[in-house]
Amino acid sequence: MNTNSTPKILIIDDISQNVQIAANILKDDNYNITYALSGRMALEKMKRISIDLILLDIMMPDMNGFELCSILKANPETSEIPIIFLTAKADIDNISKGFSLGAVDYITKPFNGNELRARVKTHLNLKQAKESLEQANFFKNQLLSIIGHDLRGLVGNTNTLFQMAELTFEKSPEKAKKFLSLGKESAANILVTLENLLEWGRIDNLDSNFDLRKNNILESINCCVVLLKNIAKNKNINIIVKQNCESDFALFDKRMIDTVIRNLIANAIKFSKEDSEIHLTVKDQESYLEVTVKDYGIGMTESKLSQINDFGKAATSEDGTSGEVGFGLGMQIVNKFLEQHDTKLKVTSQLDQGTSCIFKLQKATHMHQQLL
Repeated sequence: MNTNSTPKILIIDDISQNVQIAANILKDDNYNITYALSGRMALEKMKRISIDLILLDIMMPDMNGFELCSILKANPETSEIPIIFLTAKADIDNISKGFSLGAVDYITKPFNGNELRARVKTHLNLKQAKESLEQANFFKNQLLSIIGHDLRGLVGNTNTLFQMAELTFEKSPEKAKKFLSLGKESAANILVTLENLLEWGRIDNLDSNFDLRKNNILESINCCVVLLKNIAKNKNINIIVKQNCESDFALFDKRMIDTVIRNLIANAIKFSKEDSEIHLTVKDQESYLEVTVKDYGIGMTESKLSQINDFGKAATSEDGTSGEVGFGLGMQIVNKFLEQHDTKLKVTSQLDQGTSCIFKLQKATHMHQQLL
């Protein structure tokens, strides 16, 4: 069930008056309500439209509610739709049979309006929560697969580089020095990946871990630049930091925003060509500070951009311009941490022209002195 769409409810009852009564009770709850006067009509309708919840009468001619429920639960495309049985009497045998067939609840007729609305809302919320959990688990499994791939590649690459440095040390110290430098770069990439994994572990408890304070954004940027300077140096990339603002102070969780900046710089280095530049700019934007990380690298396609902008999708791991193994997880964390700050990452990119990543943070004023 798409959380941004109106839930679709199918009322199935052979008596049109009962359908009308139920529809009138639910009409003010922003549901998309449709109906069927028989089981066969319901099956035909469900071939054309997707349904989020079914209100199903038990006693119907030709095909009763139990028979229809069995058919729906046997079909993988409809088996997860919650079914609430409508019954004229609270007969224990009917209720037990309904639950055994997969129904989630029952309501007796004549309807109590408040009860009907409450039960429909409850089971729609449960369905949405279940789907969200399944999506989150699927997403995390994808990310763990990507991380496993990344770490295997990074560790293997680092080990090879240090072995090559050892083998060439006596005959060619300069070559050995180069291998050591590349090995240090690979080790730094392992550190970034592991730090991302640790930060990912915080995502399920962001609210309790959120530490909003008055912090210096330029200080955070410079610390991240220092951390990643060796990786940039190996590709002869010059990182330039520019300040176009009256004050460097903004309101943010330092650990989260440092992680955001670190990942944006790491990605910019990864997808930049050798002998190029990366520009980091902080400028005033009314009541916000706007941070931009701009590279002049290989850029991205529209489909890749949509992946980055969709937190619900695990971005595929891609190698950089010098064969750097992809992180996969980083941009997902960036999006989630910025969301916690009530802001979003704006990404613009053109193939072979480079990429700009922009986000805003609320400026800190003298009113926020207590948050230091």
